[in-house]
Amino acid sequence: MLRERLGEEATEAFAKVISEAGLDSRRDLATKEDLFKAEARLKEHIVKVEGNLAKVEGRLKGEIAKVEGNLAKVEDRIAKVEGNLIKVEDRIAKVESNLKGEIAKVESNIKGEIAGVKEDVAKLKDDLNKTELRLNESISKVREDVARISGEMVLLRWILGAVLAGIISLIVRAFFMH
Repeated sequence: MLRERLGEEATEAFAKVISEAGLDSRRDLATKEDLFKAEARLKEHIVKVEGNLAKVEGRLKGEIAKVEGNLAKVEDRIAKVEGNLIKVEDRIAKVESNLKGEIAKVESNIKGEIAGVKEDVAKLKDDLNKTELRLNESISKVREDVARISGEMVLLRWILGAVLAGIISLIVRAFFMH
């Protein structure tokens, strides 16, 4: 049918182009040998990649081991610090307890001393009041005595005046009667 439409020459030319194209495309197709070479190269690359991967894996394992070691050291340090903190907290609690006990003792002693001082002040006030009463009584007695003595002195003056008057009258009489 193609010959009828295109003609004999065109059909042969077309057949020639298709056959040449087929040869060219066959040349571009890989041969078994090419496939084996490619496979060998791929295997080499896979071996290299696996080797590099093993090296990287080894380095990573080493780094991970170092990090784990450092982490263990850090955890040990944290545990030590926590232990020290617990010890410090215990010491603080003991000191606080001791201080509370000492403060309670001092407070009790101070309260006792204050009570004693209050008792002493009350006794001193009582003694002062008693002394003041005795002093007032003594002052009253002294005033009474002074008043009595004053009265007696007036009486003695009168008596002395009378005696002196009697003596003077006797002297005057002795001079004038003789």
